[in-house]
Amino acid sequence: MLAQQPRTFFTSADRFKKVVGDVKEMGFDPSKSRFLWAIHAIRAMSKSTWDKKVELYKKWGWSEDEIFVAFEKYPGCMMASPDKISRILDFLVNTMGWERSYIVQWPIVICFSSEKRIIPRCLVYQYLAEKGLIEEKDGFCFNKWLMYSESKFLKWLVKRYVEEAPELLKLYQKHLDEAN
Repeated sequence: MLAQQPRTFFTSADRFKKVVGDVKEMGFDPSKSRFLWAIHAIRAMSKSTWDKKVELYKKWGWSEDEIFVAFEKYPGCMMASPDKISRILDFLVNTMGWERSYIVQWPIVICFSSEKRIIPRCLVYQYLAEKGLIEEKDGFCFNKWLMYSESKFLKWLVKRYVEEAPELLKLYQKHLDEAN
């Protein structure tokens, strides 16, 4: 953490002690790396900024418990800008039809690029679903569709769907090009 986010530690001893105490009070295990990331997240914003983000998640129907669960799973979900949080939740909830509980379980998605990862991959998923190439039982597997690295995603996509949908890579590339 010191090498990746040195600003986390550039604060008064009293402020840092309070942030560490707050994170411990939240139930984070000091032996886990998420403890440090939670310190970084809380240290990086004012109380009013934190409160505004909590209120934003609540506007999307999240309870305080759900916000805490998401923060505990991936503290970075509170580091995204309010605009980014809103854009991603709008796309995932209103366009993709995801349930809030699904996003709470995978809060890292809030930190992904909507233009370069989320939207292109979700549109490819929708395309395959419309073509009947994705079985209902397969559904949207978050690990494959959004968590895979770009190279792993492309290998998986080509291996799995190139025969039935040879135009898929062009479609995906078109969405990526539009993002750039």
